[in-house]
Amino acid sequence: MSFEDIDENDIQINEDEGSLAVGFKVPTSVQVPTSYLSTLRKYKDIYNDIYKQIEVSNKIYKYNSLVGNAVDVLIDFAVTDVKPNATGNKTLDNILQYWFENVNGHNTNTLPGIYNVAQEIALEWFTSGNAFPYTKWSNEVVNKQQFKLPTSITLINPKSIEIPSGPIAFGQEIIYLKYDSDLLSKIQKDGRSDPESALIKQAIPRSVLNSIQKKKFGFGGVRLNPKYITHIKRRSKSYQAWGIPYLSRCFAAVSILEKLRELDESISTGLLNLITIFKIGTEDHPATRDRLRKFANLIRNPKATTTLVWAHDVTVEQVGPDGKILAFKNKYEDAKQDVLTALGVPKTLMSMNQQGDAWTSILSLIERLTNWRKIISLWLVKIMKQIAQFNGFDDVSLSVKWDRMNLTKESEVKNLILAFYDRGLISTHTALQESGYDFDNELSNKKKEQNKIKYFLPPELPFSGKDNNPSNNQRPNDTNPKMTKNQIKKTQTKNETINLQPEKKVEPNVKAK
Repeated sequence: MSFEDIDENDIQINEDEGSLAVGFKVPTSVQVPTSYLSTLRKYKDIYNDIYKQIEVSNKIYKYNSLVGNAVDVLIDFAVTDVKPNATGNKTLDNILQYWFENVNGHNTNTLPGIYNVAQEIALEWFTSGNAFPYTKWSNEVVNKQQFKLPTSITLINPKSIEIPSGPIAFGQEIIYLKYDSDLLSKIQKDGRSDPESALIKQAIPRSVLNSIQKKKFGFGGVRLNPKYITHIKRRSKSYQAWGIPYLSRCFAAVSILEKLRELDESISTGLLNLITIFKIGTEDHPATRDRLRKFANLIRNPKATTTLVWAHDVTVEQVGPDGKILAFKNKYEDAKQDVLTALGVPKTLMSMNQQGDAWTSILSLIERLTNWRKIISLWLVKIMKQIAQFNGFDDVSLSVKWDRMNLTKESEVKNLILAFYDRGLISTHTALQESGYDFDNELSNKKKEQNKIKYFLPPELPFSGKDNNPSNNQRPNDTNPKMTKNQIKKTQTKNETINLQPEKKVEPNVKAK
């Protein structure tokens, strides 16, 4: 606050028995923006309330830069392209490949493909620790044939889910969709006069819609069919209804980190709003009323000058926070390290300094992400089995294949692939695919180069013969390509016979006497 900003109403002058004091109105406290973690501090029993934990986890991911970036790193490395492995049935292979590429193709709020579904599940897993994918089945045409497929997979908000704890103890999970008065009012309207109501009725699965319309509620909601709803929960025991939110372990560390930031903001704001006190006179010679008034007018209307005439009994004091704490550069390091430790993310992936063996930390992260992949693979195989059963395909082996994570050392992996290929342990298709190349594309390129490969061969050497140059990606040989197999065999046998004959000893010429 500057003197130019002081209004006449901001000045108070008190007179008491010949003395006078001038005061300026200043804020009684520094205004700090409300922290999003205020809910974390006001919840006294947050660790026993899963809905409050999910709410705080979502806010931390959304607003905290360190946590949000760490979660994004986990998702980016964990989620890669995933494809179904061959089942041995060409028709089923085409169906599964079509479904992997086109699921949610009719939804307007997301992109098609299992890759995007995996992205959403990963976000729920690494924040709230509980994902509820709901499948909606319909008939779909694949290669001019009609099949029953889960054309839509929607993640239900965990805060809209109710799970009774009683049946969980006996290995049975019953999932309810909480009652929503606004949704119920929309469904009860006539879709012909209300387009929004018509769209809602079209999007909601038929079984859920019938239960809502008939008001078949239990535990404050509608029971969801276990054939279509799956609860993917993190680190949960069989008798626990909910998974543990991934971010719950960093609540305390993030709260401390935010308090440090609030402290810096308060100090910075306080330094900008320092209170300046002018003391005039001494105990033996107090300032007169007239002198105080003149000094007050002087500071209210300051004039720029580099020359001051100052009395010996005028002193200046400033009241405000001490800014020395702002110079402590490492006060955030412990809090940040606690957050990263809770998340299990190495510093190297966050562009921060790493002490010790960084590769060991990355290996532990790979295991963590691989565990998530295994769980999602089990869920995908479950859906694939339903697709096979609904469409009459029995006794088939189903599995999925994830692309390699970029956390591995690419040079070492490619050297290993090349060694396996040279020893005939893997196919050409696998070698190219694991090296990052498309087999069909490379095969097409090889066919196009069939007649042009001669331009990339070494020049012919004298007396070497034309047949010694490699052609068609073959090694040079000593046989005539026009010879039949029998002729080649006879030639090789003849050469071996000649090589096996013992050498004749040459006797020296001795003249007879």
